[in-house]
Amino acid sequence: MLKRWFKKLFDILERPLPYFFTFHLRPKKAEKIGIVSDKLLQYSKVAIVIQGPIVYDQDFTLETIKIYRKFFSQAIIILSTWNYERAEYVQKIKEQDVEVLLNEPPQLKGSSNINYQIVSSINGIKLAKEMGAEYVLKTRTDQRIYNPNALEYFVN
Repeated sequence: MLKRWFKKLFDILERPLPYFFTFHLRPKKAEKIGIVSDKLLQYSKVAIVIQGPIVYDQDFTLETIKIYRKFFSQAIIILSTWNYERAEYVQKIKEQDVEVLLNEPPQLKGSSNINYQIVSSINGIKLAKEMGAEYVLKTRTDQRIYNPNALEYFVN
């Protein structure tokens, strides 16, 4: 119903423009994901490093981790975040078979918080290497990949 309404609206709006509108409705919760990755593929040498502050709103970071665990069951998943995050919430994340790094924030934020991004990314990548990863996909806590075969694509 909602999707049809948006389609009609976008059809009207795009008619005079030289562009197409596209949109997707994406599930918020891992339990609503009905697709999985190809079980024949082995991702044990791949790590997904998710860096940044935990996004608590609608359990975004937690649900992202659940989706990644569902899609990439053999991959190493590392959340590289900050030592000031809520301990009880960090525990919920650890229960998803995820390594959690609680980093000390840098003294200088840098332009656009670049030093925060550098610290959490580098520490996550170092841990991935120590855990035997040959490949690392680095994402952010406020992003989500919905393609269950994304790791195969990236490795290839």
